Amino acid sequence: MGGALLVALVSGFLVALLVTRSIKRKLNTVRAKPTASEYIDRDSMRVTDSSEYFLYSHVDRRVRPKETGSGSGGSSTHTSSSGETHGGGGF
Repeated sequence: MGGALLVALVSGFLVALLVTRSIKRKLNTVRAKPTASEYIDRDSMRVTDSSEYFLYSHVDRRVRPKETGSGSGGSSTHTSSSGETHGGGGF
């Protein structure tokens, strides 16, 4: 029975090898091109108008509550004259 299993495995491997070689042979027509511009068809796209449209401009500002407790890790923040908060990020 061990010989039949070995014959089945070897024949399965050979069939798989032949099939994959046949498929690989068909893929040899694809070649990489050196520059990205070679992938673009000339005159395939014409940009006639270039504009940006901002749909939303709402900014929601909230005061973040101060953390209380001893596990802050020594991080500190400060607020600049423009109102921006800088710093933080401690452990």
